[in-house]
Amino acid sequence: SLSLDDITESVANDFLNMLELEECSYVYASDSEPTSPREYLLREFEKEVLASGNFLLDLDEEAEYKSDTGEGSNDFSFSSSSLGVGENKREGKYQLLISRRKDKVLEDLETDTLMQEWDLNDNSFNNS
Repeated sequence: SLSLDDITESVANDFLNMLELEECSYVYASDSEPTSPREYLLREFEKEVLASGNFLLDLDEEAEYKSDTGEGSNDFSFSSSSLGVGENKREGKYQLLISRRKDKVLEDLETDTLMQEWDLNDNSFNNS
Protein backbone atom coordinates (compact mmCIF):
# COMPACT_ATOMS: atom_id res chain seq x y z
CA SER A 1 0.00 0.00 0.00
CA LEU A 2 1.36 3.39 -0.99
CA SER A 3 1.36 6.32 1.41
CA LEU A 4 -0.10 9.70 0.51
CA ASP A 5 3.42 11.16 0.23
CA ASP A 6 4.45 8.38 -2.17
CA ILE A 7 1.40 9.00 -4.34
CA THR A 8 1.93 12.77 -4.26
CA GLU A 9 5.58 12.37 -5.20
CA SER A 10 4.63 9.99 -8.02
CA VAL A 11 2.10 12.46 -9.43
CA ALA A 12 4.63 15.31 -9.20
CA ASN A 13 7.25 13.20 -10.98
CA ASP A 14 4.78 12.20 -13.71
CA PHE A 15 3.90 15.86 -14.23
CA LEU A 16 7.55 16.87 -14.48
CA ASN A 17 8.19 14.05 -16.92
CA MET A 18 5.31 15.30 -19.06
CA LEU A 19 6.93 18.71 -19.14
CA GLU A 20 10.29 17.11 -19.87
CA LEU A 21 12.00 18.94 -17.04
CA GLU A 22 14.82 17.70 -14.88
CA GLU A 23 14.40 17.64 -11.12
CA CYS A 24 17.88 19.01 -10.47
CA SER A 25 17.07 22.31 -12.18
CA TYR A 26 14.80 23.27 -9.27
CA VAL A 27 17.32 23.15 -6.42
CA TYR A 28 18.34 26.60 -5.20
CA ALA A 29 20.79 27.73 -2.54
CA SER A 30 18.56 30.38 -0.97
CA ASP A 31 16.17 29.35 1.81
CA SER A 32 13.36 31.42 0.30
CA GLU A 33 13.53 29.58 -3.02
CA PRO A 34 11.87 26.20 -3.67
CA THR A 35 14.00 23.13 -3.06
CA SER A 36 11.75 20.49 -4.61
CA PRO A 37 9.75 20.18 -7.81
CA ARG A 38 6.55 20.24 -5.77
CA GLU A 39 7.46 23.57 -4.13
CA TYR A 40 8.53 25.00 -7.47
CA LEU A 41 5.22 24.06 -9.11
CA LEU A 42 3.28 25.54 -6.20
CA ARG A 43 5.22 28.83 -6.43
CA GLU A 44 4.69 28.99 -10.21
CA PHE A 45 0.98 28.32 -9.80
CA GLU A 46 0.69 31.05 -7.15
CA LYS A 47 2.46 33.53 -9.46
CA GLU A 48 0.13 32.67 -12.36
CA VAL A 49 -2.97 33.07 -10.19
CA LEU A 50 -1.80 36.46 -8.91
CA ALA A 51 -0.84 37.61 -12.42
CA SER A 52 -4.18 36.58 -13.90
CA GLY A 53 -6.17 38.44 -11.26
CA ASN A 54 -8.62 35.55 -11.04
CA PHE A 55 -9.16 33.00 -8.32
CA LEU A 56 -8.41 29.35 -8.86
CA LEU A 57 -9.63 27.82 -12.14
CA ASP A 58 -10.84 31.05 -13.84
CA LEU A 59 -14.03 31.28 -11.79
CA ASP A 60 -15.97 34.53 -11.84
CA GLU A 61 -15.49 36.65 -8.72
CA GLU A 62 -19.20 36.49 -7.87
CA ALA A 63 -19.36 32.72 -8.36
CA GLU A 64 -16.88 31.59 -5.72
CA TYR A 65 -17.71 28.32 -4.05
CA LYS A 66 -19.27 28.85 -0.61
CA SER A 67 -19.02 25.63 1.36
CA ASP A 68 -21.12 26.89 4.27
CA THR A 69 -24.19 27.46 2.10
CA GLY A 70 -23.59 24.71 -0.42
CA GLU A 71 -23.90 27.21 -3.27
CA GLY A 72 -21.27 27.57 -5.93
CA SER A 73 -20.38 27.52 -9.55
CA ASN A 74 -19.72 24.36 -11.50
CA ASP A 75 -18.41 26.35 -14.48
CA PHE A 76 -14.74 25.40 -14.59
CA SER A 77 -13.48 26.92 -17.81
CA PHE A 78 -9.92 26.90 -19.06
CA SER A 79 -8.29 28.41 -22.06
CA SER A 80 -4.98 27.50 -23.61
CA SER A 81 -4.08 31.18 -23.87
CA SER A 82 -4.28 31.55 -20.09
CA LEU A 83 -1.78 28.71 -19.78
CA GLY A 84 0.71 30.25 -22.18
CA VAL A 85 0.95 27.04 -24.18
CA GLY A 86 2.30 27.42 -27.68
CA GLU A 87 3.29 23.98 -28.83
CA ASN A 88 0.61 21.56 -30.05
CA LYS A 89 2.18 18.52 -28.38
CA ARG A 90 2.39 20.19 -24.99
CA GLU A 91 -1.01 21.79 -25.41
CA GLY A 92 -2.59 18.35 -25.64
CA LYS A 93 -0.78 17.26 -22.49
CA TYR A 94 -1.83 20.42 -20.67
CA GLN A 95 -5.44 19.96 -21.75
CA LEU A 96 -5.40 16.38 -20.47
CA LEU A 97 -3.90 17.50 -17.16
CA ILE A 98 -6.41 20.34 -16.84
CA SER A 99 -9.30 18.03 -17.64
CA ARG A 100 -8.21 15.60 -14.94
CA ARG A 101 -7.74 18.41 -12.43
CA LYS A 102 -11.15 19.88 -13.31
CA ASP A 103 -12.80 16.49 -12.86
CA LYS A 104 -11.11 15.98 -9.49
CA VAL A 105 -12.11 19.45 -8.23
CA LEU A 106 -15.70 18.92 -9.35
CA GLU A 107 -15.81 15.50 -7.69
CA ASP A 108 -14.44 16.96 -4.44
CA LEU A 109 -16.99 19.80 -4.48
CA GLU A 110 -19.85 17.37 -5.09
CA THR A 111 -18.61 15.09 -2.30
CA ASP A 112 -18.33 17.99 0.16
CA THR A 113 -21.81 19.21 -0.73
CA LEU A 114 -23.37 15.76 -0.30
CA MET A 115 -21.57 15.17 2.99
CA GLN A 116 -22.90 18.51 4.27
CA GLU A 117 -26.44 17.74 3.09
CA TRP A 118 -26.34 14.35 4.80
CA ASP A 119 -24.66 15.73 7.97
CA LEU A 120 -21.65 13.46 7.53
CA ASN A 121 -17.98 14.06 8.17
CA ASP A 122 -14.80 12.03 7.67
CA ASN A 123 -15.10 10.55 11.16
CA SER A 124 -18.47 9.02 10.25
CA PHE A 125 -16.67 6.46 8.09
CA ASN A 126 -13.99 5.50 10.61
CA ASN A 127 -16.42 3.44 12.72
CA SER A 128 -18.05 1.57 9.84
